[in-house]
Amino acid sequence: MRLPLINIPVVYHLGTLERKRRGEHHKRSHEGAGLSVSLCPRAWEEIARLGGEPLKALCRHDALYLDLLALEEPDRGAIIRWAAGQGLVEPRQMWRAWIVDGDADEWRYCLCASAEDAAAEVLSAAGVDVGGEGVLAAVEEAAPLIFARVGIAPPGAELVEAVSVTMLTASGNRRARGFGRDCDAADMAAMFWVEDVLRKSVPSAVGVWWREGYDPDALSAPRGAVIPSCVRMLKAVDTDGVDDDDDLLDAMPETRLVGPGDIRSPYGYVTCCVQSSAELISPMVDSLASVEMPFADFARELGGSVREGRRILDEAFPDYRASGMDMAKDWHVTYHASQFDGMPCLYVVHSAIEYVFQRHGMQTAPAVGNGRDLPDGPGGDAADGMESRAFR
Repeated sequence: MRLPLINIPVVYHLGTLERKRRGEHHKRSHEGAGLSVSLCPRAWEEIARLGGEPLKALCRHDALYLDLLALEEPDRGAIIRWAAGQGLVEPRQMWRAWIVDGDADEWRYCLCASAEDAAAEVLSAAGVDVGGEGVLAAVEEAAPLIFARVGIAPPGAELVEAVSVTMLTASGNRRARGFGRDCDAADMAAMFWVEDVLRKSVPSAVGVWWREGYDPDALSAPRGAVIPSCVRMLKAVDTDGVDDDDDLLDAMPETRLVGPGDIRSPYGYVTCCVQSSAELISPMVDSLASVEMPFADFARELGGSVREGRRILDEAFPDYRASGMDMAKDWHVTYHASQFDGMPCLYVVHSAIEYVFQRHGMQTAPAVGNGRDLPDGPGGDAADGMESRAFR
């Protein structure tokens, strides 16, 4: 199973990391029990009204996130079936109300518990005052006028339509603290699956990512969630100033289709700074997630054992063996882990030159299109009544 994974070594969180203070700003969140992170903290400061909150960088060079908007529907369905089998989610009939966003003149939707409630949402958004009985008939009567305002029919066949939605069970609700029982929980099922299943074959998977459009005025911006058990895997760094959102987002790597075999594939030499470019080498060296490693740890990661790692280094630097010297004892050589060209890497600094190694499978994993057309149409917000994509 090859999945859309994105390697983001540094993400940002606005607010506290203290578990006891969770929910101080928003009781409900699209990230549930996960830790909300992004690469556009200034946008989220505005969207979630978090002015004055501390900003932290969370760093891990090989952190992988499951890109939910690039996930194929068969894989999404398999994940939901797994979560249902674990008693975490269940199908439930809801009613979708298609409404016109007055500011953007585009279609959005909300989910309601009854057809009457959905009809009332449609009429309220359209400015039609109908009280009590007759709301469903009133929607049908007002539909031509509503269509004319936008110019196109809604993505759904009707303004009010019955849909089967994945919802949390009581057990899932306890695990997804703060998400809400009345919201589409398909993405929450994916978070459970990453934590319980994916991490067994991909240990550096730490969460999920929503590569949504950057439009703070419409309460939309790319974001992620670190699953609760993985927060401790990321190094938290206090930071007062970061690059502009645009610069951080421009540096976001591509999503790639990665399989467990790619994660376990052997390392090989890729390039060095003399043969590469500053656009690739400088972010690798300067990243907050770049870490220096002892020789033994580096060799063990490189080869699976210190002995095999030494062999790979001997092949890359044959002059040491030829001269009878020991590379491990050369104090002028340093060993590091970081990210190179969108995937994790190891690199050696020798004579002020960086030599880069990557796992073959991850280096060659194909990039995929970022984002997908939501089956429910553009602008869908499946969490009626929830603070939109709120950080805590």
